[in-house]
Amino acid sequence: MGSIIKDIGPCNYQIGLYEGLNKTPGDEMWIVYSMSKEDIWISSIPVPLHSNTSEYVEENFNSIKGLQELSNWNIYSPKWASVKISSNSDNQYLEFSDEDPYDYAKVFKVFKETTDKLKVKFTLLAKQNDHGRFEIEIGNTSQLNPIRISLTEMGRLVLSSWEGDQDLGAFNFDEWLNFELDIDVPANSFNLTFNQKTFNTKVFNSKKVNFIDRITFRTGLPRGIFINPVTPNTDLPSKQKAIFYLDNVKISN
Repeated sequence: MGSIIKDIGPCNYQIGLYEGLNKTPGDEMWIVYSMSKEDIWISSIPVPLHSNTSEYVEENFNSIKGLQELSNWNIYSPKWASVKISSNSDNQYLEFSDEDPYDYAKVFKVFKETTDKLKVKFTLLAKQNDHGRFEIEIGNTSQLNPIRISLTEMGRLVLSSWEGDQDLGAFNFDEWLNFELDIDVPANSFNLTFNQKTFNTKVFNSKKVNFIDRITFRTGLPRGIFINPVTPNTDLPSKQKAIFYLDNVKISN
């Protein structure tokens, strides 16, 4: 593309810091690179690198002082779609904010690979229900994500399964929402309980899944790199910012 076109996605001008630079904080590996013709990104990567773990998840964020303490979580936090630790008078949680028309805030956590049954719990709070989108995906690195739950821009809770997208009803803003999933990997099925209402025996929305080992939280639809590029003058912050809180993430067998 010409220099006036802004490509969306990776693979543009990857450049790492040279070995021996002694001014970077901590023991992490730091990567600095440009992308999409103009954006400068900084990645902090804990070392040694791990692609899997032997642990499940139990995190309420109350003891976390900053994102650097979530070293086993993968955090994607652009300028206009940030992730941070926030709190009120009696609670602390992970905050996602999004005013980027082409990007999103994203966090995903790898946990112990499960080939049998799995229980997933978390709570969410949306500060609005007339704009912004939040998605939760449960899956692995080898398959399409077999479970997706969406809080849509229209204030609806939508569950994606083999039967297609199912509208489970409206959700209230500024109110903690409780989610619980009982997942049966060999049966490729799951039950979802949302605010004490249970939706039974939903079938995974992708092909035969042999294991599950990650959960993703994201302020928008998934995207790849093969989308139409945008001109720079349209890439401006949205007029409305969407904010979501995440808390009490627990994954166990």
